[in-house]
Amino acid sequence: MLLDRGTAEVWRESQLTPSGDMPQANKAKIFESYYGERTVGFNRYFTAMANDSRADLLIRIQRFDVSIADEIRLFSVLGNGEPQIFKVVQVQHLTDEDGLLMTDLTLERTEGVNDPEYP
Repeated sequence: MLLDRGTAEVWRESQLTPSGDMPQANKAKIFESYYGERTVGFNRYFTAMANDSRADLLIRIQRFDVSIADEIRLFSVLGNGEPQIFKVVQVQHLTDEDGLLMTDLTLERTEGVNDPEYP
């Protein structure tokens, strides 16, 4: 599988609490990988719709323990440098045709494509 579409960043919410202060939720980048795009099939598309979600994009990255609570930021090779922001709908771990451990992510585009608080 070619991972030639760009880079995918996995962002996870973390609780940073200086001593005595109110906890603040911040997002931190925990993983980065090249990604390849896959075809969203009918079963995946309609399963997402049945669960009140959308299957806007299916990507494949190197194996990583991604959660559905994580945020994915995609930087396309052909893009303008601004990330596209997605939430994870489904995670599938698999082995590709070359025997490499990979993860397929079904993604739903967030309403605001560009995050104004992007670090």
